[in-house]
Amino acid sequence: MGQSDFNIGNSGSLILEGTVVKGDIFSDKNVCLKGTLTGNVHCKATFFLPAGAKVEGNVSCADLLSAGLITGDVQVSGKACLKESAVIKGHLVTSCLLLHPRTVIEKGLKLQDRTVK
Repeated sequence: MGQSDFNIGNSGSLILEGTVVKGDIFSDKNVCLKGTLTGNVHCKATFFLPAGAKVEGNVSCADLLSAGLITGDVQVSGKACLKESAVIKGHLVTSCLLLHPRTVIEKGLKLQDRTVK
């Protein structure tokens, strides 16, 4: 997987590198954060966090593709894909996980049954 994995196309929001957002993000569509967010993410689609991007808050999303840093807890209802440089300084709860051996999840991982609502 390369940088093209973080391409949201025309189906969401892109927050560019060098941008700092203070506050929560709510979206029904894909979100790609290349900058820094101090706040929580509530995304009903895919949340993309490339290498160098940071979230200081909790993340709740349908799917996650991350190579960045999340300082908070992460709840993924679908699939979480964590790349080599991905760091989660909190708990991760997901129903499907693909991770690189160098991925860091500091406080714990819980895999939940996708069929349980």
